Amino acid sequence: MLIQLEVGKEIFVLDARRIDKEIIKYILLIIKDSNKLCYGHSIKFDIKMIYTNFNVLLDNLYDTMLGETLINQGIGKQFYSYKDLVSKYSGVFVDKEERNSFIGYMGEITNEQINYAAIDVLYLREIKDKQLNILEKQKQLKIVNIEMENIAPLASMELNGVKPDQDKWKELSEYATIRTKELYKELLDLTFSKVDFSKFNSILEMTDTFRITDSTKTKKERDLLSSVKDQENIISFARNNINLNSHSQLLNILRFIGYNLESTNEKVLIKYKYDPIIDLILLYREFDKKRSTYGDNLISELNPKTNRLHAEYNQLGTVTGRYSVSRIHQIPHDKSYRKGFISDDNYFILTSDYNQQEYRLCGSISGEERIIESYKLGYDMHITTASLIYKIPIKDVTSEQRVVGKTINFAIIYGVSKWGLAKNLGISQDEAEDLLSLYWKGYPILYRFKSDIEDIILTKKYSVTPYGRKRFFEDRTFFEDEKDRKRYLSRIRREGFNHIIQGCGADIIKLAENKVYYENPFDNKLRLYLQSHDEIVIEGMKGKEKEIEEFVVSCMLEVEQPLLGDIPAKVNTIISDSWEKG
Repeated sequence: MLIQLEVGKEIFVLDARRIDKEIIKYILLIIKDSNKLCYGHSIKFDIKMIYTNFNVLLDNLYDTMLGETLINQGIGKQFYSYKDLVSKYSGVFVDKEERNSFIGYMGEITNEQINYAAIDVLYLREIKDKQLNILEKQKQLKIVNIEMENIAPLASMELNGVKPDQDKWKELSEYATIRTKELYKELLDLTFSKVDFSKFNSILEMTDTFRITDSTKTKKERDLLSSVKDQENIISFARNNINLNSHSQLLNILRFIGYNLESTNEKVLIKYKYDPIIDLILLYREFDKKRSTYGDNLISELNPKTNRLHAEYNQLGTVTGRYSVSRIHQIPHDKSYRKGFISDDNYFILTSDYNQQEYRLCGSISGEERIIESYKLGYDMHITTASLIYKIPIKDVTSEQRVVGKTINFAIIYGVSKWGLAKNLGISQDEAEDLLSLYWKGYPILYRFKSDIEDIILTKKYSVTPYGRKRFFEDRTFFEDEKDRKRYLSRIRREGFNHIIQGCGADIIKLAENKVYYENPFDNKLRLYLQSHDEIVIEGMKGKEKEIEEFVVSCMLEVEQPLLGDIPAKVNTIISDSWEKG
């Protein structure tokens, strides 16, 4: 293990295998206590390695990879190599071939390896300075500070990891396996009941239609399939050989029975919700994913030393600035799966969730008086919207009507069309259009704000949050046809407006997480457990429930309230032995 340090104009390469561990720890503590800025490329990996070996977590950081992503968010890559940035900012080609010499190498470090290691830090200062110059011109320095301060809290959360209840996960895996088999049979039965097998003169004709058999089958095999013509054997062969997990086979069968689909991807199928076969396909896939992705598979990924899952968060994994993390964010909505993550003995789990964060931000940023007044009076905005579109008093709104109000509220934030709203609610497009018309009449200030800001985004080709987080859009001038141009403009309007709201939510949740981490008065009695959407989840020492809850909630409210103005910030909390959702 090598540690490379640039101090002033000198570069030091330390072979950690040859130096007393306490000496290196002492050097690291001097760096940490000096509060000097430490910069590196993909530096979260480095500080986690340092912490694992020397129990020192550096926290005054700048990451050139994150800096580059911020400069190009929306039109660039998520990950930039050090080699890419050295070439861009220093005009130097870095040969990475020497890196292979370190694999499994236990001997004395060679001069070539020392030079290679030194180059890994040689250009960082120049890259950092030039990036900050660009980010300052883009007016993103506030966002740079948020993101760079977030590196250490995020590393701490990853190092802590989450603790699955292994028995619980095995139970969930077994149930998902059983349910997957049941749903597959149901899907096969329902699909076959719609197929008119009398249209096939042989097994071969049926298999060619549904593409069940391999086109490379020999002539003898094809002749044999062609000779079987009775319907009973055709159906039996289909049942034993068809694979509904095959997108092509499923698509051909669905088309055969009357579905005009371009594919069987979830994004396509979701448009046809409330159809029995489509709903069954989606339900089957949901359980099949639970079976294949979670349960025993998740347990196999646990760290053997900690018995915990240490997920890797991508700090700028989405264009809005929210984290992406495959294992945590894709946990099924089923509460039983959340409850599968538990605390250590003598610890509890505090889940703190911003209440209707995106819609509160929508009201505040747009200045929509009706939304502001509703929140000031303590109303649930989904009920308020339902009251508006159904033209009934708030007290008379039913739970079903609230669901409609909630669906419309989120449709506005995410730019869903009348067509999408109709599919989500299972109503006609005319009914959906009427609901949207009633909505906009009820919120005229929001309507004007959304329309005006989308026009500005179209002109500037970027969207920006109140804190300055930018999401850029490709500036296209050539299109295949008018339909392609309209689709491009519609996407910018939709994603641009959504970025203002969701990106601001990302700014707030990271500010809150930073505040909890850096101002933590409880030391190891409070640990960051995970982060999901608008939630901060803490693992805290039992006996400190009230104090830790008050501290976390105060941190979250303090960073959100300035963005909400007259709308009161609100945080919902749950204290349990497992991760739960309110």
